[in-house]
Amino acid sequence: MTPIVNGLESDFAGQVAVVRLNVSDPGVEELQRQYSGRGHPFFAVVDKDGQLTDVYFGPQKAEVLGAAMDAVRP
Repeated sequence: MTPIVNGLESDFAGQVAVVRLNVSDPGVEELQRQYSGRGHPFFAVVDKDGQLTDVYFGPQKAEVLGAAMDAVRP
């Protein structure tokens, strides 16, 4: 998934923030609960108002994640 996320991060640079979290880092559990994260990899798409718009579990195609990111692009 890293190459896909890297590509999307580059494609959406300056328009959509990509935040990467490691599940073993302290404090991440709260974010996982907040966004219903139950798998790995886990992707949450949040709009500019902080509202959860999409959740994805497991590997995803770049087109799927890109469309979700495009939907929240200002």
